[in-house]
Amino acid sequence: MKNLEPFRMPLQGINLIEASAGTGKTYSITSLYLRLLLEQGLLVEEILVVTFTVAATEELRERIRKRIVQALDYLEAEERSKCLKEDEALAGWLYGRNRAEEDAARLRAMLASMDSAAVFTIHGFCQRMLAEHAFESGLAFDQEFIESEDLLRLEAAQDFWRKWFGDETLHPLLAQWLYDRHGDPEQLLKTIAVRLGEPLALLPETPPVEEIASGLVSTLETLEKAQDELKESWAEQHQAVVEILRNDPALNRRSYGAGAVEKAIAAAEQLCASATPLLEPLEKQELLCADTLAQKTKKGKVTPTNPFFEAAGAYTAIQVSLRTELELLSVAFQKAARTFVQKHIEERKRVAHQLYFNDLLLRMEESLRGEPGRGFARHLRRRYPVALIDEFQDTDAVQYSIFRAIYGVQEAGTGLCLIGDPKQAIYGFRGGDIFTYLAAARDASRRYSLGTNWRSGSRLVEAVNRLFGNRADAFLQPGIEYHAVEPSPRADDEPLLLEGAEPVPL
Repeated sequence: MKNLEPFRMPLQGINLIEASAGTGKTYSITSLYLRLLLEQGLLVEEILVVTFTVAATEELRERIRKRIVQALDYLEAEERSKCLKEDEALAGWLYGRNRAEEDAARLRAMLASMDSAAVFTIHGFCQRMLAEHAFESGLAFDQEFIESEDLLRLEAAQDFWRKWFGDETLHPLLAQWLYDRHGDPEQLLKTIAVRLGEPLALLPETPPVEEIASGLVSTLETLEKAQDELKESWAEQHQAVVEILRNDPALNRRSYGAGAVEKAIAAAEQLCASATPLLEPLEKQELLCADTLAQKTKKGKVTPTNPFFEAAGAYTAIQVSLRTELELLSVAFQKAARTFVQKHIEERKRVAHQLYFNDLLLRMEESLRGEPGRGFARHLRRRYPVALIDEFQDTDAVQYSIFRAIYGVQEAGTGLCLIGDPKQAIYGFRGGDIFTYLAAARDASRRYSLGTNWRSGSRLVEAVNRLFGNRADAFLQPGIEYHAVEPSPRADDEPLLLEGAEPVPL
C-alpha cells in the first residue's frame, strides 16, 4: 500500500485512504479540496464532502475555510521561504503551479462562497437530493421529515403486546415464559431495536409463533401432570427427602455439599409452591433427580431412593426437553415483533407522509436502482463530480451502495475518495460495518495510507507499532491490516510529563 502524498494523488476513480488516528486525515482532506478547486476548477458547491454528524460537518467546513485562507496567505506572502518552512508540501505545490495571481483570485471567490459549500451528513445529503429531485426519486412533495420514531415504535410494540397477551392467544405457561424472557412492551422494544430499520440484516428462519406454541401444548399438559405428582410426593415425603439430601452417607459430598443441598431443597420448595409449572430448571434442581443421585453415590454404597426423586426426575426431564423449542419460540417471537413493529411504523408514516432518517437512505438507494436510477446517478455526478467521504469506517452497506451507484462508473473528471480508519470499522456500536469496508477496498482503484503520526510521542508510536506489528492477523479479519507509522520529526519536542517524568507508553 502506497504512502499518501495528497498533492500528487490522482483525483479520478475510487481512492481509499486508510488514516489511523493522528496521522493527518483532515490535513489530507483539505489538501485534496484545494486541488479540486485549483487543478480541476470545481466550485465549492460541486465538491461533495460527507461526514457522519452535524457537529463534524461544521468543524470540517471551518477547517476547509481555514485551509483556503492559509493557501491564500501563502500566495500573497512576500517571504516564500517562511511559508515553505511552515508547510513545505502546501507551499511547494502552490508555488510550483506558477499561477499565484490567478489562484489567489479564485481562492478569494471560493472563500466568499463557503456558506454554499456542499458539506453534509449522509442523511442531510440524501434529504436534499430527494427533495430537489422529487420526480426522479418518487418522493411526495408534502413529505414531512421526523427526527425520531420512538413514539411510533412504542405504540407499535404496545399493539403487538396486546395482540399476543390481551386475548389469551398463547397458552398461559408460554405467555408467562415470554413475559419473563422479554418483559413489557418497552423492554421488548429494546430487545428488537437493533433489528429495526436494517432491511439488509439476515433474520433467522423460524416457523410462526402460533405453530411453535401449538406444538408445545401437549408437552405443557404433561408437565402440569408431572407437577401435580411432584407436589403430592413432596407433601408426603418432605422430611425424608431433606434427611437424605443432608445426611445420607452414601452420597458424594463433593456434589452434595451443604451449600448445594440447601439450594436443591430451596428449588424443591419453589417448584412445589408455584401455582403453575416452571418451564426452566432452577439452580441445583438436578440434585433432586433419581438419576443424579445414582451417579453421585459413593462406590460400593447403595443409592438412597424416594418416590419424590423419581417425580423430580420426570419433571426435570420434561423441562429439559422444552429447551430447544422454547429458544425457537423466543426467536420467532422477536422476529414477529420486529416485523409487526416495522410494518406498523411504515404504515403510520405512509398515511402521515412522514420520513425518518433511515428512510432517507433507503429511498435514496432505491432511487439509484435500474435504468431510471442510472440517469439520476449521472445527474448527481454532474452536479458533484467528486465526493470526499470522511470517517468512512462508519458507513454501512446501504450508505456505501449510494456512493457506489453514483461514483462506481468510470467517467472523466469524476472521483470518489473514501477516508477512514479500518481498525475502527470493527466497532459495530459506532455503526461501522467491516464487510462494507472490505467491499469498498475491493472496489478501490488505488489504496493509500498515512504514514506519519503527528499527535503522539515517538515512544508511544513505537510501542503501538510493536504491539500490533508482531502478527499479520492482529485484527483477525482478513483484509484488515496494521500499517506501521513513523513519529513526526517534532514528536518529542514537548514530551508529556507526569510528575516530572515521561509515562510508560503502554
